Amino acid sequence: MIAFQVLQLQASLSAVYASVKEVQKGPEKLNRNRLRLKLSQEEYESLRRRVLERDGWRCQICGSSADLQVHHQQFRSKFGNDEFNNLISLCARCHRSQHGYEQ
Repeated sequence: MIAFQVLQLQASLSAVYASVKEVQKGPEKLNRNRLRLKLSQEEYESLRRRVLERDGWRCQICGSSADLQVHHQQFRSKFGNDEFNNLISLCARCHRSQHGYEQ
């Protein structure tokens, strides 16, 4: 009986260890199988306009109203969706800066 309980405990510990290893991979690995929302061009334009209106047609970093673009706060390459709450209005200069490009 004790041997059986030891085997059950080992199996449980192995499952916990596997779960911990998955979490340690980081969120970008865990979200691989999550479905991403990808809008049509028309739907994206409508969403883009709503984001710009929400942000008062101003860059949310510097306040400029020139060359506005919509930026994914969680990059699409990191499984970010085209969702209202994931988008922010930025001018072209601040947008480049957010992606690590030189001014």
